[in-house]
Amino acid sequence: MDDKISPRTYKIALILIKIIPMLIAICYGANSLLAYFGIGLEVIGYLIIYLFIILLYILSYVFKFCAYHRMFIHYILSIDVLNTIDYHIGLPLGDWGVWILYAVVTCIAMFITLYLYVKQNKTHKGVVRGRDR
Repeated sequence: MDDKISPRTYKIALILIKIIPMLIAICYGANSLLAYFGIGLEVIGYLIIYLFIILLYILSYVFKFCAYHRMFIHYILSIDVLNTIDYHIGLPLGDWGVWILYAVVTCIAMFITLYLYVKQNKTHKGVVRGRDR
């Protein structure tokens, strides 16, 4: 397996890593200015969250994070999507049902993360930080 990132992908990622924090800062500034005038736009909050998640995904690929480490980002995204759906549409589950749903998603994420962690460590059995045991 080739672990190298293509130069084009690297350049695009580098540009996005530079631009996304600027976009997030602009969103924060716009949100503060609009709030001063009594205007609240929820879309700005969502934009900030999703730009941050995109940044985390880009960084995870540039720095070659494994699937185990990326699971935490998947979990954040799935919980945020559920929160957004529940806030705007509503999940027809009631408080207890929503809590159970979040608990199930959390348990599934934990089990997948644990599976990937064990799988990764079996693959690298006997190797600790690049040296043999």
